[in-house]
Amino acid sequence: MQRINSLQQKIIYVYSHLDVTSHAGWLKVGETTQTAEGRVRTQNEADNVRAQILWTTTALRNNGETFSDKDIHRLLETKGIEREKKHNT
Repeated sequence: MQRINSLQQKIIYVYSHLDVTSHAGWLKVGETTQTAEGRVRTQNEADNVRAQILWTTTALRNNGETFSDKDIHRLLETKGIEREKKHNT
């Protein structure tokens, strides 16, 4: 893990797509130094996809170390939650 070296605080966020039936039940986990709202908007506005942010937190442990969205994905995998494989489109 790494310690924060800048004034930019990392945010971890979880959101879902509201209008994409093929994504029903899927959750997107990400990280940003922007606001979660701004990052999710940027990720989805080109495709005109509505999204709902379900959870956000600072990516900072009690001991001052940071964590990433990759750490969240690894934790979910240890709980038996599979990640969708990325495909080149």
